[in-house]
Amino acid sequence: MHIYLDESGSFGAATHLGSWCVVAAYVVPEAAIDGMSFTLREYKRMAGFPPTSEVKRRHAPIAAYLRLLNNLASNDGFLVAVATDAGANGDVLANQRLQVHEIRSAIGLHTEAERCAASDLAYAVERLSPQLYVELICRLLLIWRVIKLSTLRFGLSYPEALHAFRWRFDAKNTQITQFEQAFGPTFIGLALNMSRKDPLLLLPGGDRSWLDRYRRTPPDPLPAHAADAVWLDPTTLITDDLQFVDSRESEGVQVADLLASGIGSCLRQRSATPRRQGRLLGRLMLRLDDIDDAVVLVGFDSSQKTSISTETLSALHRMKLASHALLRHR
Repeated sequence: MHIYLDESGSFGAATHLGSWCVVAAYVVPEAAIDGMSFTLREYKRMAGFPPTSEVKRRHAPIAAYLRLLNNLASNDGFLVAVATDAGANGDVLANQRLQVHEIRSAIGLHTEAERCAASDLAYAVERLSPQLYVELICRLLLIWRVIKLSTLRFGLSYPEALHAFRWRFDAKNTQITQFEQAFGPTFIGLALNMSRKDPLLLLPGGDRSWLDRYRRTPPDPLPAHAADAVWLDPTTLITDDLQFVDSRESEGVQVADLLASGIGSCLRQRSATPRRQGRLLGRLMLRLDDIDDAVVLVGFDSSQKTSISTETLSALHRMKLASHALLRHR
């Protein structure tokens, strides 16, 4: 399974509300890679560019972009997105301090090695800049959501897709960025923490042997809410096959960029065709159940949810209505 990630917007503090930042992932099984490539090349052809070029959404006619979204819906991939309003994140430092406190005191670790690892992780998170902290948390939530949705989506219909998770991130330049440096131990430590609090669930039946390489020993005692959970090791699941790549050389990352940009333009009310674009983007999205959101919003300030404009709420609702829920909520 191939997972391509990119973002739209800056995660630094903004001076006005509605400064939406989006991280998006396009998840596609091996068998659907050719279909994705054909769709992207057709988009470039319609935009008047050669197939080897990278064509940003702003450089293409809206008709070509909408055709891209429509054609992707017939492929076997899906879209996952997380968004935050940088103009409403006035309490990032307080949130960061709370995260550090939880790492140090609330994990419930038993061995000295676990306690030392938690202490090191807390120190690393404490040293992150606010902008990098926001981006890491958004990407962490995105990646864990990709894992949860893909294991449910392909667990019964296409379990062999779960044998390998191939992550491809957009590398911003030839130099190692601050994000790439922080992504290693700090990110994996946060992912381990999240996996303890939010373990995976799989539907009954199907061949689960494809996930054996990622299984880990469940905690003791087992949390009451996770009696039927599948305990996977994020360390191997995320880092086994992860690369930061040049988007000019990766068609999948180019698709992720186009999707993230499209979502961002809908949330920022800058789309020329907001209703149609929102519906087409929503058709590509999966939700866990019928009460889940298509685009997950992350707030670092208690006022963020009350500060969302009516137009942005309409865009979010439009994408949710067009998306597909994997489970029925009870």
